[in-house]
Amino acid sequence: MSLFSLLILALFYYLRKR
Repeated sequence: MSLFSLLILALFYYLRKR
């Protein structure tokens, strides 16, 4: 579950940084 959470967080950050 930790990996999944990190993946989602990274995706959110990527979209936000965009």
